[in-house]
Amino acid sequence: MAEEAQTEASRSVQRLVLFDLDGTLVDHEGATAKGVEQWLMANGWADARTIADLISDWDAIAERHFAAYRDRLTTYQGQRRLRLRDFLPRGVPAPSRSGPLGDQAG
Repeated sequence: MAEEAQTEASRSVQRLVLFDLDGTLVDHEGATAKGVEQWLMANGWADARTIADLISDWDAIAERHFAAYRDRLTTYQGQRRLRLRDFLPRGVPAPSRSGPLGDQAG
């Protein structure tokens, strides 16, 4: 009987929600920095001389607009649009409305 209960327990599905509040398990800041760096460098919008300042600008802008989202002043998609509108004037050409980011930047 104990063996049957153990087998049943091993077949049960466990559901789990994980909160990584301090970035110990997932390095969100590092992943964001790397993603922004790759995006800017791949498009020729940054080089080794300018990338650190642009990533710092991105972080500050992203935090400001995400705070507005948390405060329910904008939607999730809205904060993404606002983030791009604030960031792209920093010497990065704005995407055209018909381009791949047209929906995100508009």
